[in-house]
This record gives sequence, C-alpha cells and structure tokens, in this order.
Amino acid sequence: MKKFLRKAIALLPSSVANRLHALKHRIYWLTKGGKAHHTYFDAYKTRSEVLDVLRDWLASHPLPALKVLEFGSSGGNNLLLLREIMSMPVEYVGMDIQPDAIAFAKTKFPDDVFMVGDDLALAEQAETLGKFDVFLASGVLSYIPQQRCQDVLAHAARLADLVLVCDELSHFDAPDGDNDGLFLHPYAQMCRDAGLEIVVPPVPSKTGHRYSTFMARAVKRS
Repeated sequence: MKKFLRKAIALLPSSVANRLHALKHRIYWLTKGGKAHHTYFDAYKTRSEVLDVLRDWLASHPLPALKVLEFGSSGGNNLLLLREIMSMPVEYVGMDIQPDAIAFAKTKFPDDVFMVGDDLALAEQAETLGKFDVFLASGVLSYIPQQRCQDVLAHAARLADLVLVCDELSHFDAPDGDNDGLFLHPYAQMCRDAGLEIVVPPVPSKTGHRYSTFMARAVKRS
C-alpha cells in the first residue's frame, strides 16, 4: 500500500506532492511518532556520531563554553550527550514540534530552555532567540519541504556560527533534491544560498544508517 501511495503521489505536481508529504510527516510526529522521545532518550549514546563531528571540530577550535540551539530537540537526548562528552559548560535551547517531547525534556532538564515549535515558529522567534555557537538539526530537515528547509538554514546562518546537520544526504551535491517519502535536499547549494560554507563534508554513519553528518560555518559579512 505504501509503495502504491508513493507512486500515486509521484504523479502529482511536485508542489502538491510536497505538501502531502509534509502533512503526512507532521501528522506522524504529532501522533504515532509522538512517543519516540522515550526511545531516543534511552538510547542516546547510540546517536553520538553526530556530536563526534562537533567535538572533533572543537578540539582544534576550542571555546570556553558552548551555546547550542537545537531544532528538533525531541526529549533532550542530544543535550544529555553534550553534557557528557563536551569539556566545557553547555547552554542549551531546544525546539520540537511534539508537545509531549518538550514536556518530557523539561522534567529532565528544568534549568534549560525548551519550547514547542516547527520551522514556522523558528522563523517567528528567530529575532528573540539570541546568538549561538551551534545550530543543531539531527534527523529532522528531511521531513520539511525544500523551500522551508532553505528558510531554516538561512535563519541558522544568522543565529549561529556553526550549523551541524545530520540527515539523509544522498543528494548533498545534486543540482536538485528528490522525494522518496523523505525530502532529499541538495544541501551543498542550499548552504551556499543561506550564507554558509561547508567546513566538514558529509561523514557517513559507521552503523550503516542512511543518515550522514556535515557541518557548515556562517560566512562573515564585511
């Protein structure tokens, strides 16, 4: 049935197909996927490859403290890992579409900031969030259509010095993205359009997962 639906949607104009896929993803994360934060939190150490990229970068670009904004924070599993592996204090703000995940995170990390919101909420609040060392988006941008993902990257470039993304990167260097149920974005070009330069090219997962991780840096404007 899923394959049939994908083929049927693929026959529609791309703008319509993208809206349907985005709606499907949104409904999933607000319903069936709404409890995933428990699994992520329990298995947080298995997700360390994303933050290993950041830790390796900071080894040669040290900071006295780290201020992180995570888009798609779930229940704070990456914050738990950051606090364990980083050798400096971590100040953190997390945003996620799932209210239960945010409520869960607040019970685990009462001294940190968590808020319910999607990419549109990020755009609305970008001016009030402040400045960060790192904008982190792990396993979330492939659920967002390309133009909206482009807007997220543009906000990330203004909000943070570094942008760390773990995602499905099979179209990283492609002239355009594709859609196989996820939004496969051409991140290299999208980063350039957002005012970002790639400083760590895609690092594939060692576990065989389809996701890889890359890091970009905001281009200094004269």
